[in-house]
Amino acid sequence: MKSFAILTIFLSFFGVLGGRCLSGQFAFITPEELQRLLKKEQVIVLDARPEARYLKGHIPSALNFSWEKFTSTDSEGIKYRLRPPSELARALGNMGISEDATIVAYGDAASSWGGEGWILWVLEYLGHKGCLFLLNGGLKAWVKEGFPLEARVLKISHPVMYHWQLRPEVNCDTQWLKKHRGEINVIDTRSLPEYLAGHLPGAIHIHWKTFLGEDGYLKSRAEILRILRSKGVKPDRPTVYYCTGGVRSGFTYSIHRIYDLGPVRNFEGGMEEWLKRSKRSR
Repeated sequence: MKSFAILTIFLSFFGVLGGRCLSGQFAFITPEELQRLLKKEQVIVLDARPEARYLKGHIPSALNFSWEKFTSTDSEGIKYRLRPPSELARALGNMGISEDATIVAYGDAASSWGGEGWILWVLEYLGHKGCLFLLNGGLKAWVKEGFPLEARVLKISHPVMYHWQLRPEVNCDTQWLKKHRGEINVIDTRSLPEYLAGHLPGAIHIHWKTFLGEDGYLKSRAEILRILRSKGVKPDRPTVYYCTGGVRSGFTYSIHRIYDLGPVRNFEGGMEEWLKRSKRSR
């Protein structure tokens, strides 16, 4: 446990303060570290909140990437599905984002619904090669440290190509879940009323905000491990997080990855897919 904490601190200082990072690194970043990267223009910041909130004020140079923009109802009538990879890659490229870029995502618990973690999951699913960071404490922490906001929207003058290569091992679908039932931890990250109204067979309920402290900062690795164990999560099994449509579960997926808690997937289709396809297979 102690060695992991030391490694995490080392990676943070090597990757963030040194202006470099290890390929594929998943970590959190503090407002102070982000401010230093912004001054060096070594990072792309993505705001996960709804566009209306983004336009009222955001971290300087941040671009809006809310889940509402990049999900839709698919041909099966399943809501909140991720847009096709080619479309996502085109949108990212038009925002000046390449697959090698260092990304920092942020939001706020009040409006982004964990969309900042969902952004990091989406990028990993697309095969992103650069470093992926979550701003610890979100926008509230940034403001608390006295850093400025701006309302102007950054104009992208030089679009780039975003080269994607899907990583199916970080996602799953209804068929995969049924095939591996009894071999995995399945965690429902929705609210308790949603869970009680109906959930996947054998699913454990852990609301997505449980991984956050009252101040909005991430709980420690030790605290999250205690939560998982207290709920009966088996550490020797892969874990699948789900919600209604992959957004809130995308947040818990990213925390799981940041703290290196073992094999993990996000069930992107969520309850919407499960209900639709389970009815069809009866």
